[in-house]
Amino acid sequence: MKCLFRAASFDNDDTNILKAIAKRVIRLNYTPFLGAEAVQGFIESGQSDKEIDDGIHVCTVLMGDAIPIGFAITKEPMLHLIMIDTVFQRLGYGSKLLQYVENMLFMRYDRIYLNSFKANTIANQFYLKNGWSLVQDDERCETDDMTIRFEKKRIHRS
Repeated sequence: MKCLFRAASFDNDDTNILKAIAKRVIRLNYTPFLGAEAVQGFIESGQSDKEIDDGIHVCTVLMGDAIPIGFAITKEPMLHLIMIDTVFQRLGYGSKLLQYVENMLFMRYDRIYLNSFKANTIANQFYLKNGWSLVQDDERCETDDMTIRFEKKRIHRS
């Protein structure tokens, strides 16, 4: 599948597609550690849709054969959200999107970070596999007891 990265558009087509992807990903990937009731409550609260609405202006969309298959939202220097549609997970697209967004952030920052649920072992292993480091006892680490922080430093080439 040919991949292309583009900025999200503000039209309803893009936002509706990204909201649908987010809901599918949340249901599949978050239910095992948050529980079905909590996941359904989060989605029904509208918070999932609000994340897309609030972040659409800083959203990168991964296109596969002309259809959106994933997206990432940044709140610089933080990678706020990254999701790959459920049928395209574990095929390397998440790593491609992550690398693309990392490169964008490293154009402006030497150190970038993201937060993840402690219990989201699949995502946490993904970040470690892609060169992110778990931050321990860092005064900049504003997480609660359910989340952990990862960071990645830009490699300076001489």
